[in-house]
Amino acid sequence: MTPRPCPAPPAAPRGSAMRYLCVALMCVCLFATGWLAGKVYGGSWELPPWLTRLGEMAAYTPGEPLLFNSGLFMLLFVAFTGIHTLCRRRRGLQMAAVIAFSLYFYWKSSATYCFILLGICLTDYGLGLTMGATRSRTMRRALVWANVLINVGMLVYFKYFNLLGQTLASITSTDFDPLDLVLPAGISFFSFRSISYMVDLYRRRM
Repeated sequence: MTPRPCPAPPAAPRGSAMRYLCVALMCVCLFATGWLAGKVYGGSWELPPWLTRLGEMAAYTPGEPLLFNSGLFMLLFVAFTGIHTLCRRRRGLQMAAVIAFSLYFYWKSSATYCFILLGICLTDYGLGLTMGATRSRTMRRALVWANVLINVGMLVYFKYFNLLGQTLASITSTDFDPLDLVLPAGISFFSFRSISYMVDLYRRRM
């Protein structure tokens, strides 16, 4: 019997990549606006009270992350729940709300490391679209390995670069100046989730 060919993967909706990319860019602009407002608030320029308050809410404050028991978190959670419920028939808007609120919460806890998370999300989305459009097993494996190298390389850099450098320096009797690295919040979680996402795409489970 002649084996049946594998069914072609479903094509991504037209314009979906551009739509989510625009949402991501809007989030970046929002964070940049908040950062600028925070800088202006701390400087000599005078702003209207409502804009000053908005700048305080959007700006990153070291040592004061957005806690789950804070009033701001509860207010944003209620707003997010309402928006998500109202957009239950518009999956694109729901996804945009999830992305925007998630990035905002991460921004309040990790500042510019938020852009690492955003970069991983955009990279995964691009690799996923490419994998969905190709039927070559070799190409699909290459995409998975590219994702693994990106995420594992990022983990090694932030978590083990100084340790490996000090170990190598002690073996070779050389000097090593450790880098001042701050571990991004949840980096192990979203790195391995990224890898599992690509593996599921490779195995056609999604």
